[in-house]
Amino acid sequence: MNSQLSVMQKSIDLGLQTLKIMDRQLKSQVSSDLTSKLNGYNQVEMAYPDLDEFYSNSPSLNHKVRHVGSLLTDMRFAVYEEAFVQHHVHGFMDRAGWKVWQRLIQHWIEKPFFVSYWHEGKGFFNESFSRFVDELMSKEEIDS
Repeated sequence: MNSQLSVMQKSIDLGLQTLKIMDRQLKSQVSSDLTSKLNGYNQVEMAYPDLDEFYSNSPSLNHKVRHVGSLLTDMRFAVYEEAFVQHHVHGFMDRAGWKVWQRLIQHWIEKPFFVSYWHEGKGFFNESFSRFVDELMSKEEIDS
């Protein structure tokens, strides 16, 4: 009987170790996928040097640059929203990893174009993510 319990305990321990390994792999994959998406958007942005004018809210932009800038910002913030959900809802991102993403979001909301972008588009994002960005923006207004 004791040997059966020992075998069962070893089997349970092995199962728990396997779950921990799978959890680490899943978290690593989530981080890798998010980073890969973001890197792709960065590469596209580098191919459009006129986007600097979009991000600085220049009134003299042509329609194509405005359109590309808006689409890229939509896609970028969809990735930020995904990172938010992975951290706050699913727990697949630790606090340190989330802090990096939070700094990236903070960087973007400080850009001059962002206020008008956000007021037009925030309704397309997860409600809790929208509240989070609103809170960051209001903190930014207080700090300025």
